Amino acid sequence: MRFVLASYVAVLALSAIDAITTMLAVGNDIGYEVNPFVKILLLNNNFLILKIAITGIAFAVATKILDKNLRVLKACYLSVITFYSLIIINNLGVITCSFDLNLDMGKMVAIVAVLFLLYFKAIQDSQRQP
Repeated sequence: MRFVLASYVAVLALSAIDAITTMLAVGNDIGYEVNPFVKILLLNNNFLILKIAITGIAFAVATKILDKNLRVLKACYLSVITFYSLIIINNLGVITCSFDLNLDMGKMVAIVAVLFLLYFKAIQDSQRQP
């Protein structure tokens, strides 16, 4: 369970960093938000708090639902942590040097799906070894 708690905290921290870097990029007219739901949230003065709260609730619910299948839960957390890291790198690239990976919703869903499958397979394989 230590892994789950540490992962939950990491996801919340990365969500906050994503929100801050998104606000910087969009607020300075050098970036854009792809996620239509987040675009709506960006209009709210409490965007940072809302984003962290929604992320926290979503992952608390997912953790509760998946608590009986630790392999799937670990793969989910690792996928999201890696994906958030990629998004933050993209945001920092946009802010500092006009670098953009041009991630649309389709690409983002595909990246998370591939990451999940790779992590799930690695977790399964590691548990089979003596």
